[in-house]
Amino acid sequence: MLEANSESVRLNAAAAILDRGWGRPVQAFQVDGHFANRKLNEPTSGELAEFEKRLANEESQQQIAAGTGEGS
Repeated sequence: MLEANSESVRLNAAAAILDRGWGRPVQAFQVDGHFANRKLNEPTSGELAEFEKRLANEESQQQIAAGTGEGS
């Protein structure tokens, strides 16, 4: 990274080092067949409740997978 003559080689080397050290950013999304017909920053109260329910379920699954659940 420090000794390459080409700037693009140095940039690619730096990116590779950062990817290995910090990991690549998470780019998760879910496709469930529903299409937005309004702004995403205006969820209904029902959508908020469903999101909170799904988030709580996901957090509990991650705790179980990490071995930090109450049953462990």
